[in-house]
Amino acid sequence: MKYGPISRITLAQILGLSQGAVSRITSDLIYAGVIEETPMPSGKAGKLPKDFVQKENTERRGRPQTGLQVIANARSFVGMKINATHISAVAVNAIGQIITGCHDLEIEDASPQTVVALIKQLTTDCSDEAEMAGWPKPCAVGISLGGHIVDGTVVTFAPFMHWSQPVELSVMVREATGLPTGIYNDIDSLVVDACLFGSGIGLNSFAVLTFGAGVGYSLTVNGELVNCPDKSYGLVGHILVDPDGPRCVSDIRDARNVCPTTRSRLNIRRLSDIPHHSTISHVTHARTNRRRRIW
Repeated sequence: MKYGPISRITLAQILGLSQGAVSRITSDLIYAGVIEETPMPSGKAGKLPKDFVQKENTERRGRPQTGLQVIANARSFVGMKINATHISAVAVNAIGQIITGCHDLEIEDASPQTVVALIKQLTTDCSDEAEMAGWPKPCAVGISLGGHIVDGTVVTFAPFMHWSQPVELSVMVREATGLPTGIYNDIDSLVVDACLFGSGIGLNSFAVLTFGAGVGYSLTVNGELVNCPDKSYGLVGHILVDPDGPRCVSDIRDARNVCPTTRSRLNIRRLSDIPHHSTISHVTHARTNRRRRIW
């Protein structure tokens, strides 16, 4: 998915596996209808990891090289973004390309039960549109929101939703829709998209910062998200920038947050506005005078 189309030889070198092991694994995936073989004309291979040097293969010279790639239409999924006022949803194919229009519902009651009811309706809307367009019925749901999530299932902190207790959102949505459901931090989701489908492919490490209703960040090293116990609790937003600035959502007296409003020019874009190969955010400059402000 990340580097395809890619040859078995190159894949084995990247993963540090024998060619025989890679052949056995990929044969099972081909049989399961997940990946397929495809001709690889010279110069048509996908991106490779930065600083990766491919070893020359001296065996079977003259044999046409065959690549492997994920079958785009093999599966479809529903992806959603929850913010303080709306839920936006689309269906995507197996390589993350949007295949339906964006469906959007307003959140009038932010209670978990009401939010799950909206999610169920959006899942149905996206699923119906995808099937009408000839795509397979979505087989899973992925949801992103601003907050702290444990094991992709339980939301323990979601300040913009004003949930005072942990919410087992994954279980609730699975029971409502009948589909496996993963819950993820919204900035982490943006980073994963960049790693798998966007301009982060092949990079050893990079960071993403967003400025909108709050300040968000996420870091990747060796293509993997960096996790720590306090991640996604919004602690970066408590770095003092302007002593006279607005209070944060936690209303902490001595740790006032920048917290631009949703009408700020630096909004977090909705899911439907993020292109498939979205460019990694090149973040803002801080203007320096008597005090530093982020504009």
